[in-house]
Amino acid sequence: RLFATVPPALQERLRQLHPYELPELLAVEAASGLPEYLQWLAAESRPVN
Repeated sequence: RLFATVPPALQERLRQLHPYELPELLAVEAASGLPEYLQWLAAESRPVN
């Protein structure tokens, strides 16, 4: 829930481990939310290199 896009390595690993032929994997941008939750999310997140 912290990626703007799903990294290719994560996509591949999910395909390897998930029992479904086509697992659901989405990247969804949060347009708004509770301010406290958004602050927590920012504090607990870090940039993906």
